[in-house]
Amino acid sequence: RAREMLRKSEAENPFRKEQWERLNPAPEMLEEPVESLPWDRLSPLKAHDFCVHRGYTLIDIRPARDYKKECAKGAASVPASEVTGTLSNQVVTVLDTFGQNFGINYPDKQAGYVIYGDVSAEPDTTERKALEELVSAGYTNILEIEGGYINWADYYAPNGKKRPPKRTYTVNHSAPGTICVGAEFGTEIKM
Repeated sequence: RAREMLRKSEAENPFRKEQWERLNPAPEMLEEPVESLPWDRLSPLKAHDFCVHRGYTLIDIRPARDYKKECAKGAASVPASEVTGTLSNQVVTVLDTFGQNFGINYPDKQAGYVIYGDVSAEPDTTERKALEELVSAGYTNILEIEGGYINWADYYAPNGKKRPPKRTYTVNHSAPGTICVGAEFGTEIKM
């Protein structure tokens, strides 16, 4: 019935819709330029698959003290930066020797490497500089874990076991004054 009324109204006043669209223009969709990187970004799940089933080497480029605290199982450490100072007064220094150390430990430039830092390699980050240095040195099969170690840790525990999916709980209220045991919470799995 409502559709019939809408069609009738539009048929009777064809200029009304055009007038409304003229007075209320649709917002322009601004497209952000998609950045083209010389390496691919993978989700932690795909990165794990590349390491386990395709023989890629997992490399942690976070500072050595972060690697020692916690890292992905099987990851090798080749730090791209160094952190000094206390928690409230940290100083991060980019290591000029990263490319050289990587080349000494991993001389095969055709082999596959899955690399992660603290976060994704966004512009002006240590991770970006390190990956760009590897590409300019001739490494051709570099993959980056999207979101870095923080994202990896959401999917995998340090021992390498897959974490259970994140769950959120919603409260389902019943009618006022009634009690239904066990019906207070519903579980929704977020992936």
